[in-house]
Parts: sequence; C-alpha cells; structure tokens
Amino acid sequence: MWRWSAWHTANSARYALTYLVVQAEFGLCCPVSMTDSLTCTLKKFGKPELVERFIDQLTTQDFDQLTQGAMFMTEQGPTLT
Repeated sequence: MWRWSAWHTANSARYALTYLVVQAEFGLCCPVSMTDSLTCTLKKFGKPELVERFIDQLTTQDFDQLTQGAMFMTEQGPTLT
C-alpha cells in the first residue's frame, strides 16, 4: 500500500516553491531543476560506480567543483556537418 512520507512532503514543497520562482525567472531554475532531476534519477536508478563518480560534483555547494546536469539536452551548440 502506498503511504505519504516525509520524502514526499519535502519534494512537494520544493516543487511548489520552484513553480512559484519559475513564474518570475526561468533562467536560474532551468539548470537547477535539471541538475536536481538528474541527481534524483542517478541516485534511484544509477549504477553504484556512476553514483560514486558524479554525486559529489552534482550536490556540492562549491561553485568551482559544481557540475550541472543534463544541460546538453537544451543548450547544444551548432552541429557541423
């Protein structure tokens, strides 16, 4: 049986606040949201060696060490053919 948990409450609050912020400024929320989504997906479905390799870079608060996740999906440069 499915039950509501503290994890659901925290995520619901986070996504509700993100929704409000996005109404005013999407430029900041896009990379934050994509990195958060990648981090959650990696933690849930990633192979342990991938999690170990990338999780610290995705969750650090040190901007010199930070890696943004999934930006390749929307921020591609021109392709030369």
